[in-house]
Amino acid sequence: MDIDATQAISLDFDQDIDEEVGNEHQPVAYLKVTCQKGFAETVFPLFEGENIIGRHHDCHIHVPIKSLSKQHACIEIRGGYSFVYDKSSRNKSKRKGMTLLPEIRYEVTDLQDLTFADVQCIYQTNAKEQLIEVGAPQPFAFLSAELWDLFDFFASHNAAVARQKLLIFFMGNPPLQYV
Repeated sequence: MDIDATQAISLDFDQDIDEEVGNEHQPVAYLKVTCQKGFAETVFPLFEGENIIGRHHDCHIHVPIKSLSKQHACIEIRGGYSFVYDKSSRNKSKRKGMTLLPEIRYEVTDLQDLTFADVQCIYQTNAKEQLIEVGAPQPFAFLSAELWDLFDFFASHNAAVARQKLLIFFMGNPPLQYV
C-alpha cells in the first residue's frame, strides 16, 4: 500500500506573529534563586513562553544542583499571566509551601516563594525592586560545597557565632556589630 506524504504548507499568520514580536526579546519577569551550597544567589530573566528550570545545561534556568531533575519545572508566561508547573520531577516543586501536582499549572504572582526540590526561589515581576544585578554572582560564590558543609556543622551548634567567625575569616575584618 503506497500512501502519499502530507505536504507542508506555509501559514501566513505564523509570520505575522513573528513580525509583531520582532527581535525584542525583553524579560517580562525574573526568578531569583537564593544562595545554595555551591551555587551563588543569581537572578535569571524570564521571557514570554516556557522557561524550563533544571540542572541540565540546556534549561533556560540552569541550576547545577543534584537535587533538581534535568528538567524539573517550568514557569510559563502568556499574555501577562504567569504559571508554574512541575515536570514530574522526583523531588517535587512547591508554591507557597504547597506541593504542586505534576503538569498542573498554578498561577504565580509577584514576590511569591517557589521551591524546586530544596532550591529556594522568589518570582519577581519588577527588576527595579531587585537589589542585585541580573545574572551577577553574589558574595561567597567562591565557597566550595565542603566549606558550606563545614558552615552547616558550625551553624547547627551556634549560628550567630559560626556566621561571625566565617565572616571574619573570609573578609579579614571583624564586623561592626557582634551578635
